[in-house]
Amino acid sequence: MYEKIIEGISLGDTIGGPTKMADIVTASLISKKSIDVPDLVARYTDWTRSGAFDTGPTFALVFSLIKQGIVPDEAPRITHEKLGGRSAGCAPAQRIAPLSACTYVPTSKLSQLARTEASITHYDPMAGNASAIVSLICRFLLCGWSTKDINAELNRLEPSAWLAINQASIGPGGLSNDAVRTAWFCLAKAEDPLAHATDLAGDLNYAPPIVGAFLAAQEIGRTSPGHFRTY
Repeated sequence: MYEKIIEGISLGDTIGGPTKMADIVTASLISKKSIDVPDLVARYTDWTRSGAFDTGPTFALVFSLIKQGIVPDEAPRITHEKLGGRSAGCAPAQRIAPLSACTYVPTSKLSQLARTEASITHYDPMAGNASAIVSLICRFLLCGWSTKDINAELNRLEPSAWLAINQASIGPGGLSNDAVRTAWFCLAKAEDPLAHATDLAGDLNYAPPIVGAFLAAQEIGRTSPGHFRTY
């Protein structure tokens, strides 16, 4: 299933960074069977040393600081301050979908693990909240749920985070809530979700990789149900 999720992300990914980050998350999950922060920091650091690209400014600055000797726990906060409080981008939401495909991770743990992974790079809680929502949407799609049922369950499980996303903008924006709102809108409303997301994004590589992950999870849920217990 990991491969299909990665393929979905790559279909919406016009530059390649989200796909590579999702690959790194997947490799860590396979090795550690959970979100292991030290392992992910090491893997992300190795990537930055070998030519990381399309990471977004927050990720890039965090790992620049880590390479300068700043401890990983402090780098996101310092980055947040250096960026004037702007560390709510969508990179964590773009890379988290493989977590949803882990059959050994119960649905009840997804939000916490997604937020933990997001915090490696993004200090603003909006980024973690959006990543948690993406992880849950993908899991429910893998379970074969309809968009209507997913919407109702997110209202129950994550009322504040889901409300904030539903109040965000639909369009090319790179803020995490905007990108997830746009991706969800395209999945729920568009005849061709990926094409519509690509039209909305223009040259910006934000919502489409998330839509690709949603579509891959949805297809798995339609054709291979029964992999997951919902909770």
